[in-house]
Amino acid sequence: MTKGDARDLFSEAYDDELDADARARFDAALAEDVDLAVEFAEFCDLIDLTRADAAKDAEPPVNLLPAIQRKIRVRSAGRFYRDGFSERMGSKTLMPLVLSVLMLLLLAIALIGLSFIQIDQDTTPSSDAGVTHTAP
Repeated sequence: MTKGDARDLFSEAYDDELDADARARFDAALAEDVDLAVEFAEFCDLIDLTRADAAKDAEPPVNLLPAIQRKIRVRSAGRFYRDGFSERMGSKTLMPLVLSVLMLLLLAIALIGLSFIQIDQDTTPSSDAGVTHTAP
């Protein structure tokens, strides 16, 4: 087995996925070449460290938002996050703004529509213009 072939089998050898014949040839290649054996040992150490680091990072992240908001409230003497309004409302704070914009838009449409309507001020019919009415 050549050095390149042995390097290609590093991950299978580490995971113990080689069959007996391939494992025997791999071990023989490691025994013949000291540099290859050192490379395989470094590879195993690197994989072990990576897996240990990944297991350590598996913890859920800490929520830092409340602590940051508390510090801002203290340092700003209560000007920010005083009553927790922004913490409670979240995205609901946009709803009044959206409703007010919609109402202004409807009002503008109504005003534009009214500017096109002409109201006739003369309510008397034109046939009765010269006739006077007398009481009986």
